[in-house]
Amino acid sequence: MKNKGYWYKKIIQLAAGFMALFVLSGCGAPETREATEAPESPVPLETDAVSADLDRVYFLNGNDVYEENGELKKVQSDCAVIRSNGHWGIIDVGIGDYGNIRTQLTEQLQQLTQLNGGQIQLDFILITHSHVDHGGYFSSLFKDNPNITMSDSCTIYLKDYENNNPSYSNPEMESLYNNAQVYEEILGELERRFGSELPTHLLRSDYSPSAFGDFTLEFYNSGAEAATSGRLNDNSTVVLITHKNGTRLLMMGDCELSAEENLMSGEMADLADIDILKAGHHGLASSTGVRFLAKMDPDAVVATGIYGMYVNGDGGSLAYKCRASGVPMYSPQFNAEGLTLAFGEDQKEYAFYNGIPETVSAAPSPLIEGWITISPNFRIQVNQDLALIKEEPVL
Repeated sequence: MKNKGYWYKKIIQLAAGFMALFVLSGCGAPETREATEAPESPVPLETDAVSADLDRVYFLNGNDVYEENGELKKVQSDCAVIRSNGHWGIIDVGIGDYGNIRTQLTEQLQQLTQLNGGQIQLDFILITHSHVDHGGYFSSLFKDNPNITMSDSCTIYLKDYENNNPSYSNPEMESLYNNAQVYEEILGELERRFGSELPTHLLRSDYSPSAFGDFTLEFYNSGAEAATSGRLNDNSTVVLITHKNGTRLLMMGDCELSAEENLMSGEMADLADIDILKAGHHGLASSTGVRFLAKMDPDAVVATGIYGMYVNGDGGSLAYKCRASGVPMYSPQFNAEGLTLAFGEDQKEYAFYNGIPETVSAAPSPLIEGWITISPNFRIQVNQDLALIKEEPVL
């Protein structure tokens, strides 16, 4: 029997189809306007947001748009904290000293620490791949947050780096994505903490399914030679997080189109019809192809980037593909205090919240034509196909 979420999605898809026919017939062209949407009223899943037995995924806001030497810089990064029955883990740790990102990540982590009685012990850390926007904050994380520590049995999933970066035209990007440097900095921090002989349990080479509180973690693309495209993004470890209520969250790291095709024809051939997709590569056009999105058929999409979800790619922008499928898209970029995914007790029950306190429902990312305010100092304009046509600073 299909749950109510299924039928709601189908109704939205039919409505979207009729609207597309209406527009294509030359009638009802949308008026260009400020593309903002008000968040819905929250529907709490728990009565106590401080309870130790909560099951949550916190997508922290690791992005910033800032001015440097008269130029507007746009830097994005991934960091998700997993919480279940008093256990804590983290998937990617974000970037370091770029703009205000380090401060933002620290403030969000300190909020979580306070909610947990002032102390968090991490039971696992997964670095999907050794790019600085996924692993660059590793050393600073523990320095900035002394009340976050690794438990005695903490496991770290960290694949050996592959020296297969594409050549970047911008020399500054060479250092930004120096995967060898990031990998060695992480190992250096571990050796400072544990000594040159690391505990045998610490660096895990076995990526078999693991129980984590009320979640089960299943890993894909975990082989050291997973990337055949010559791009480290495609070497990202993929994790499927299944909650005891049946909800499945698929987190794609930075996997791009070629990795998606390989996974669909290989170890993920039997995986389909998930509930929530954390889109690969921050939601950029290089990921989440038409075939992959159709096979996974999510009911919600999370895109952690700044505005790449509005850049044209395979079958249009990610925003366009979500709108065409009647699927809401969420992002920490439009929920500046971070994006919380809360799991309930009923079958496949979950909800998104803006920020960690869970007092306001998350605002879905805008899926309408017009000007979209990305940050207080930056906005973009998208056309009726939700494709970027202009970007400009907000003076």
